[in-house]
Amino acid sequence: MTRTKVVILTGSYRIKGYINLVPGGRVTDYILGAKDFIAVTDAEVWAIGGGGLVLSAQFIDVCRDQIQMITTEAKAQRVSAAVASALAVAENAAA
Repeated sequence: MTRTKVVILTGSYRIKGYINLVPGGRVTDYILGAKDFIAVTDAEVWAIGGGGLVLSAQFIDVCRDQIQMITTEAKAQRVSAAVASALAVAENAAA
């Protein structure tokens, strides 16, 4: 198994932690193959809207039906950097 860091968004929470993928496996395949819950280890649960850290635990189960979005942390960081860069360009063009 490959330990993969993910970011999960639900209606109320942003969850950071790890899932175990088969080598070469995709997060999409993992979610589609899951039953009702997915196991997340070394989890941090943050309230959406600036509520702060709600929970930190070695293990949590996340209800698959509550997941609105899931991505690897590496992809989330690349998107965040791209968005920040685009915003900086727009701000400079407006100035």
